[in-house]
Formats: sequence, structure tokens, C-alpha cells
Amino acid sequence: VLRSVGDPHTRFDEDALRILRGMRFASVLGFAIEPETAAAMHADRRLLERVSAERIWAELAKLLCGPDAVRILREYRDVIAVLIPELEPEFGFDQHNPFHAYDVWEHTLHALESIGTDDPIARLAILFHDVGKKAVRTTGEDGYDHFFGHAEKSAAFTDEALRALHCDNKTRENVVELVLLHDTAFPKRTAKFRRLLAKLGYEQFYRLLTVSRADSLAHAPWCIEGRCKTLADAKSEAEALQKADFCLSLRQLKITGKDLPAFGFQGKAIGETLNKLLDAVLCGQLPNDREVLLLHLERYTQKHK
Repeated sequence: VLRSVGDPHTRFDEDALRILRGMRFASVLGFAIEPETAAAMHADRRLLERVSAERIWAELAKLLCGPDAVRILREYRDVIAVLIPELEPEFGFDQHNPFHAYDVWEHTLHALESIGTDDPIARLAILFHDVGKKAVRTTGEDGYDHFFGHAEKSAAFTDEALRALHCDNKTRENVVELVLLHDTAFPKRTAKFRRLLAKLGYEQFYRLLTVSRADSLAHAPWCIEGRCKTLADAKSEAEALQKADFCLSLRQLKITGKDLPAFGFQGKAIGETLNKLLDAVLCGQLPNDREVLLLHLERYTQKHK
């Protein structure tokens, strides 16, 4: 059991970060918080507004990765809303949609509970993935609510929130990217699938599948199996490409910029041509074979003389 030393209000007035640190300890260690201390944490939550963003971010990132993070986020959502006001509109926001069984905040917590990783980037992406839903809600003629463009709006809110928390740029960019893409429809046609994989790289692509699966597991029961099956198929396809060392980058392409001046390419045209060749390999139009690629360049230059 976690309890303050002496009067909790006095302790939190001395250093308000202790409120968040107590939540972090409870999340990471699985401890309960003594009732009087817990009541003071709720009552004094606005004191956190005077704590620097850097100190808040250090504790919050650890809290989110704790085994008991969902319990703490559920019990102390009013405190979390002081730190991340963008999340407050989710509380009690009913989605009125057959694909969902929970309000947005409970959906988020169920998804976090299902994510199966302590990767902070993936967990942050889940925390923010639907933060823009209320801002884009419309009600259709069918009587159901719809949330067109919620991924884009959520990504914008995520970027603002993480900047305010002084999150490092790499983490912020990765989280925003996952939020933007979390509703990606799989399976995609081969070319689109490989282009997405090339854009993200394997690590971020697998994170996206992890986030999308956790999101799916928090949907209405009737649609979970189908959504998870398509994500499992996408993962198998990516793993097969990775095992085969399929060419996804210019670094893997069997020709380089040094090969192109012989065919008359100079300056910007070298990079542009390499990218076109890479895209042709990604789409399956050309194999990643040096002789074939050189022959293709030779025929291209002859045709365009």
C-alpha cells in the first residue's frame, strides 16, 4: 500500500509531482493507494499545472508502461485530464455505433489492456488513437454515429499534446504516425502493402499491426475475429518478405547512383531514377537483379534519346 508521509495535502503542495509519482508506483508495482492519500491526489490534481512538462513526461511515460496502467488510468482519469486535456472529451462519450461496445475512454483502456507489449510508442499510440473522435462525430440517416477523418484529427491532437509534454521528437513522430495509420484497412493490394512497409520499415510496421490488433480487440465482439484475421495475414506477409530480404530501400537496390552517369543521368535525375526503379521493384514490375536493372536502364535511355 502506498501512502504519503504525514498529511498528503502538505506533501503534494511541497511537490505536486508526487501525485503522478504515486500513480506511477501503483502502475509499475501493482500497489494500492491508501484512501486518504488517493483522495488528496484527486483533490489536489490541479497542483500538477505548476510542474514542468519535462518532469511530467518522465513519470507519465513510465506509468503508461506499467502492468497496472489501465487500473490507474481508470481510477485517476481526472488527474490524467489535467496532464493531457485532449483526453477529457473521451470520458463517457458513447459512440452509438454497432462496431463498438464501450464509450471512447473505456474502448481506449480495453485496447491498452489487450496490447501485449510494454513498448512506450505502441502504448502511447493506443492512448491517443481515438482522441479526435468527438471533434469529427456526425450522425447518419441510419441513426448511428460516424467518425470520418478521426485518424487525421487524432494525429493532430496527439502531436499537440506530445509537444506540450516536451516528448522527444523521435517518439512523438512515431506515435503520431501510428495514430494516423491505426485504422488502415488490410489486406491491401501488393503494391500498396509493400509501399507502406517500405515507408514505415519493419519495426514501425509491426508496431502498427500491434496497435491495430489492440484496437480491434476492444471493438464489439461480433467483428473482432475478422479484423484480427486480416492483421495476422498482414503480419505473415511482412515476415515472409523480411525473411526473403525483399528489397524495400535504396540501400538494398542492386544498383547505385554510381551506375547511372554511364546512361546519361546527372544531378537530381539520379535520385529520381533510383526511386522509380525502387518503386518498380516494390510493385513487382522488375526483379531486384543488377543485370536486369541495368538492361532496363539501357532500353529506357535508347527509347528516350
